Amino acid sequence: MMSDHNAAANNHSNVVINLPVTPLHFPPRAEYFTGCGEQLTQLINDLQPHKVVTLCGVGGIGKTALAAEAVYTLVGEENKPPKNFPDGVVFYSFYGNPSVESAMEHIAFSCGVETKGLDPQQAVHKALNAKNVLIVLDGVENTDDFDQVIKVLSALSCGVLVTTRNKQDTKTNRQDMQPLEIEDAEALLAKWAAGQIDNKTIATEICEEIGRLPLAVQLVGQYLSETNDSTSNYFQWLKENTLEALEPDKAEHCYQLIRILLTRSVAQLDDAGRQALPIFGCLAMKPVGLSVLAESLGLSHIESKKVMKSLINFGLVRLNNDHYEVAHALIHTYTREQIPLSKDVFLHLADWYENFIELESEKELNVYHILDSQQAHILSLIAQAHQRQLWQVGIVV
Repeated sequence: MMSDHNAAANNHSNVVINLPVTPLHFPPRAEYFTGCGEQLTQLINDLQPHKVVTLCGVGGIGKTALAAEAVYTLVGEENKPPKNFPDGVVFYSFYGNPSVESAMEHIAFSCGVETKGLDPQQAVHKALNAKNVLIVLDGVENTDDFDQVIKVLSALSCGVLVTTRNKQDTKTNRQDMQPLEIEDAEALLAKWAAGQIDNKTIATEICEEIGRLPLAVQLVGQYLSETNDSTSNYFQWLKENTLEALEPDKAEHCYQLIRILLTRSVAQLDDAGRQALPIFGCLAMKPVGLSVLAESLGLSHIESKKVMKSLINFGLVRLNNDHYEVAHALIHTYTREQIPLSKDVFLHLADWYENFIELESEKELNVYHILDSQQAHILSLIAQAHQRQLWQVGIVV
């Protein structure tokens, strides 16, 4: 579900908007949403104007999926704003860009206010004054100044739904996320494994071994489906590789588990897949066009689509409106930390963005158009180039 303005909000120029806008921007919805019935009901009831609600839990426990399910339930099949939020829904992920100013500019523009020349806080006040909008902020543990954005939004009549891994980010109305119930974890594994469960007892043991964490269940299920491996073989490998590797701290424990599962899945990729995946880690956690991937890898669009299909099948990447994006923040972290992008592919990637900036700058468009649509990727590339000491990379905006 996406309004016509949704695409514009992600890729706008300096055209002044005078017409009122009712945004409908939603978090990515889980393909299979299982369990959390009571918590979903509570969350829907808690989402009210003038109220901040926080979903808190470790990475991979399903915070974004629950937030998305609540929003889609409120909106319903008619694709209209929720009853309590008649002025729309705006979604912003701090995983894609941690800047509070960028978040406020995105909120303001999504509601039809041109942000050029305005302080971001002024723009938000102008956009949301006397309006009931539901603002969904994902991954606020990644932002540079969460208190600032909450202070601004709390002074308005909108409702705010926050997801975070950090309890210290919680202001009021916190819901702590819990792992799936075992029967829900089993059902989710069966859906992702697509008929590849050959032993239900061992499947249950796998779910327990991976902590009934939704992301972990998905990775195991898609691995089994893609490789046709047996549950017995996978469980044996799991026992051999997780008992001594996991950290006692819960958050680190979960990340270590996901890292172990990802390592097994990545090992099954062919050479092209292992070259393609670190591109997503090098860029920001935002959608990437096929042309960027194809030219960076030196492949045709058809060949690149085949590579992307493999990454999708293993649960590493997902398709989003003809663009590709890494499937989860923990996968982005893993890819950036554990799978270095080759120098040649990195230079091809940088060349694509240099050419993109040059071509766009020649058009009768303001450079802000480029910054808004590709800013996070460009800044990430510049940081990576400095880290690699590749001073020949000349990305300038």
